[in-house]
Amino acid sequence: MATITIHVDDQLKTAVQSKTKKNGFTLTFLINQLLKSYNEGKVRFEMISDEQLFQNLSAELTKEIESKIRPHSLPSPEGQLADL
Repeated sequence: MATITIHVDDQLKTAVQSKTKKNGFTLTFLINQLLKSYNEGKVRFEMISDEQLFQNLSAELTKEIESKIRPHSLPSPEGQLADL
């Protein structure tokens, strides 16, 4: 096995290390699994611009809003439902 040095924010390292310990494995195991999965094409990362991120979030929010807002229906004079 090879040794690598990774510079990580102290708070992030502490939080992730605590979480991995609670789940019964180590930070080293997590990193090895991530590297292996990435190498096998099971995990992928993309760099996106702030504009792309904004567009993606806007699209998700629009879908969520549209799924919650449905046309209201009232009875028509013929007794059938008519969309407003």
